[in-house]
Amino acid sequence: MSVFRRWLVMTSLCLSGGTIFFLPFLTEVYYIPLQDTLGLSKAQLGSLISVFGITLLISYFPGGCLADRASPGKLVSLSFVLTNIGGS
Repeated sequence: MSVFRRWLVMTSLCLSGGTIFFLPFLTEVYYIPLQDTLGLSKAQLGSLISVFGITLLISYFPGGCLADRASPGKLVSLSFVLTNIGGS
């Protein structure tokens, strides 16, 4: 692999990784519009975000086992596709 291609791959991974992990934290920016759209109280929306956090925490354990067994390139591609589907 050429030096240019290595830098291109690294830059793409850094930019997309920064974007993909920022998505869940957009709730801070869109908290009030999300609350209005879903018609939830602050307590209900807080509970919903808590369930989301607990789900993420539980998902880290099987995700770690999967990361040890699968190809990193396939996992990164799959995570980008699934985040795109879930974030849309």
